[in-house]
Amino acid sequence: MIESYFQKLNLNPMDLTGIINKFNDLNNALGQIEENRKLWESEKKDLIGNTLAEIINTSNLKGFTAFNDDAYKNHENVIFSRNDSRSGIVLTSSDGGFKSFIKEGGSLIFSQVYNGNIDVIMTLPHIEDIIPASDPIKLGVLNPKDITEDSICNYVERFIEELRDWEIPQ
Repeated sequence: MIESYFQKLNLNPMDLTGIINKFNDLNNALGQIEENRKLWESEKKDLIGNTLAEIINTSNLKGFTAFNDDAYKNHENVIFSRNDSRSGIVLTSSDGGFKSFIKEGGSLIFSQVYNGNIDVIMTLPHIEDIIPASDPIKLGVLNPKDITEDSICNYVERFIEELRDWEIPQ
């Protein structure tokens, strides 16, 4: 169409090869995003949730939960979380009152991002008003097709190691 326009005007057609190639690359990328989202929704989100639940049940982990956060379509999360607990730190007052400080346990989060890939993020424990929360730590970015039970277990193992090191620094 563009060539025929230029031919009618007796002009040399522009070389649009670069633009056409970039447009094709963009279309391929958009198609990959849709494939990633479909694979996450149809298989991988459940694989992560089921694997995390199996880890909790098989290893008899106490104080851990696995759940989905589906508040945003195409930006869902599967979360492996250590439950909040008492920190053991207590503030007593002169009038006999006291306040126990809560330790928020930390989380391992598999989060679908805008392009359909999955960010793996870890948050570490913190103690209210005593030890501030640290910034989340990005452990990796996965294409949904690369998510396996082994990769999930590897991330859980790293998370548990980080929790241990937070509790008792090596």
